[in-house]
Amino acid sequence: MRDTIIFLSEQGLEIEGVFRRSANVTLVKEVQLKYNSGQAVNFRDMEDVHLAARGELPEPLLTYQLYNDIVNLASVSSDSQVTVMKTLVESLPEENYASPRYLITFLAQVSANSEVNKMTNSNLAVVFGPNLLWWRGNAIGPINNFTRTLLDQHHLVFA
Repeated sequence: MRDTIIFLSEQGLEIEGVFRRSANVTLVKEVQLKYNSGQAVNFRDMEDVHLAARGELPEPLLTYQLYNDIVNLASVSSDSQVTVMKTLVESLPEENYASPRYLITFLAQVSANSEVNKMTNSNLAVVFGPNLLWWRGNAIGPINNFTRTLLDQHHLVFA
């Protein structure tokens, strides 16, 4: 993830729709095979920023254990949501905490360039919510709302 984010920080912050445009499916599969076999991937050789913006995880970063709490965050009063979110992410295993923290910090940089790249926190939440947490079909709205709030309040949640 670090290599991908470094590349996108250097090459993708001003690309319109950087996470919304599709990359070549064959190249995506090649990159995934390289990652899965432990090979290095150099996106600079591939000439497609959108390729670096694609990927899959076998399990959600925010873990299945937090699913119900995240989906039900909307029932928490708005003045307590940041505290609850902070408690939730801090309860994650260390690697599951470090990865979303790194990713969300990067996505805040993407959003800071939204006038050019059109990737606001709401747009990023639609793209990344389903990648941070999934499980039961119809909860995409609450997951995206959690992700947008996480992006809006990242400086407090990960403080």
